[in-house]
Amino acid sequence: MNTLPPEIWMHIFSFACTDDGLTGRSLSLVSHYFYHLSLPYKYQSISIRRSDQLISLSRLIRSLRPAAKTTKYLYVRCPDTLLDVSDDEDDEDYLGSPMIVERSDDLVSNASSGDSDYEGELDAEEVMELQEDARALRLHDWEMMEESSEDEDEHGPQTSHSTGSYEKQMRYYDDRVLHALHTILSELSNTLLILSVHWSSFDSLLVEELLPPLPHLTELHLHRVFTSQDALEPESDKAAPLLFPQLQHLHLSGYLDQRTVPSSVCIQASCPRLSSLRVPKGIMSWVTLIYQSLDDV
Repeated sequence: MNTLPPEIWMHIFSFACTDDGLTGRSLSLVSHYFYHLSLPYKYQSISIRRSDQLISLSRLIRSLRPAAKTTKYLYVRCPDTLLDVSDDEDDEDYLGSPMIVERSDDLVSNASSGDSDYEGELDAEEVMELQEDARALRLHDWEMMEESSEDEDEHGPQTSHSTGSYEKQMRYYDDRVLHALHTILSELSNTLLILSVHWSSFDSLLVEELLPPLPHLTELHLHRVFTSQDALEPESDKAAPLLFPQLQHLHLSGYLDQRTVPSSVCIQASCPRLSSLRVPKGIMSWVTLIYQSLDDV
């Protein structure tokens, strides 16, 4: 392994670390040598499938050194926060699950005992950092429940069978998860290139309420649904702000922003460099208006 130049290893890592994030974390646990070489690719690609993972990731991202905040590809699937359970999937499929953390702990031990003849062992500081990563990604359900309970006692809604209380509770949890998403995207805005978001919330959200400005994003897949019984009505009389100045590919599904301003004006304002657009068949007239507007520019 030490016979190859580091540039070749780093080139290999850049292609290997395009999964849900497990490869990047595993490489950093192999040895002292691989730890440093793989650091720029450790979080290059991340997949989040549950809202509690999103909150855990926001804490981890804030704690990372700048050299490790190099995420280019991010997939986020956030189902209803109160229904966010894994009944039909094994926990080990999820980022940061106990199975993955135990496997990572084993790799830390192996890295301390193997390959030391030519690459060197991880020092104490690096082992502690890797274990901190594992702890940050572990999903402590009891801690989350305790934290939520304390927040609700002081600020949040009380559990009740009434419709009003249920709506307050849903909005409260939605706000917590949305704040976590904003934290992650803001921290990664300088490197993020491709983003896929499948978002379920109680109330509908304008695109600028869901996503912060991402200056280097080139591809966005956005699917939004909401579960309240309220009708989707115009929520703004302004066009969307400039959010994605480098965006070239946009795939939209679910509900669309409701504004008094024409959709063609909004799409042009938020992503002026757009070159391809995918939308559901039911809104082809909307697409025609957009391209007519772009042709006039």
